[in-house]
Amino acid sequence: MWCFTTFFANSVEAWLHRTSMCLFFAIIYTFCMKKALLFIFAVVLLQAPSHAQKSITLDDCFTYFKFYATGVNHYHYLNDGYRYAEANAKGLHIYDVRNPKADSLINLKLPEKYQGFDHFTFSADEKKLLLRTDSKPVYRHSTLASYLVYDLVK
Repeated sequence: MWCFTTFFANSVEAWLHRTSMCLFFAIIYTFCMKKALLFIFAVVLLQAPSHAQKSITLDDCFTYFKFYATGVNHYHYLNDGYRYAEANAKGLHIYDVRNPKADSLINLKLPEKYQGFDHFTFSADEKKLLLRTDSKPVYRHSTLASYLVYDLVK
């Protein structure tokens, strides 16, 4: 009996020792793996943009026009700086940036040919409107189009 209890006590002690060692190595392994994974993630994250980005050349800027602003053709600010005009199928809407709910609608009575205009510009005194329709690109920034001058005062 004494021999069995001694063996049992020794085996329990050995088991606890093995378990504590396994637990110790598991904690070390987990800590190191988290650090290693964090390090690998940081290296990949820092290296990704350097491989993904391409250098900008002068040809990209001035020959291929990759970095030119496309502009916004559907609205124009008026001379007072507080209002802007936007065109749609209903007519010409005048909005005020100080009061976004304020909307003035100017009905444009246009000939059939000019009702589908794709660009508009005000004159310097904002009394006339230049409408462009049937635009066809010719070369780079050149277009052929039909134009109509619309008098807003009449």
